[in-house]
Amino acid sequence: MGPQESGQNGKLLTGFGIRDILVDLGRDIVTRGRPHDQPVWVVGIEGVHTPDVPLARAALSGQAMASSGNYRRFRTIQGKRYGHIIDPRHGHPAETEIEAVTCIAKSCLMAGFCARTAFILGVRQGIDLIESQAHVDGIIQTATRNHQTRKFYQYEIPNRP
Repeated sequence: MGPQESGQNGKLLTGFGIRDILVDLGRDIVTRGRPHDQPVWVVGIEGVHTPDVPLARAALSGQAMASSGNYRRFRTIQGKRYGHIIDPRHGHPAETEIEAVTCIAKSCLMAGFCARTAFILGVRQGIDLIESQAHVDGIIQTATRNHQTRKFYQYEIPNRP
């Protein structure tokens, strides 16, 4: 499933009068309202090098989050790593220094579009693309460091020790 399905499931539930929801379809998340006795939904962003410990935690209410990357789905052929994300410019697997991108947006479809496209474009162009979209922020993970959009901090909640 993808970002479009997450968004449609969220709309379906709110159509039944359910105001407070979090729908998670495998790294594509949509939120509405808030959990009982909490001001926001708290969602972990998976670290590519520490999958059991969140890289960051995000506070969401009325936003969606989607991630894209090749750190889980890839094949190694004759020592070269090939990911599952195809670069439409040439029809071959994307070759980039990025391992994962997570975007937060008003819709899961927009978050997914920005995450996938930023992954293909690379760090600098990826950050530029994300920041050029209204109400979209994100974090890009590479082997050596993490890159955030200028306003990503507004969603971050410090990780617990």
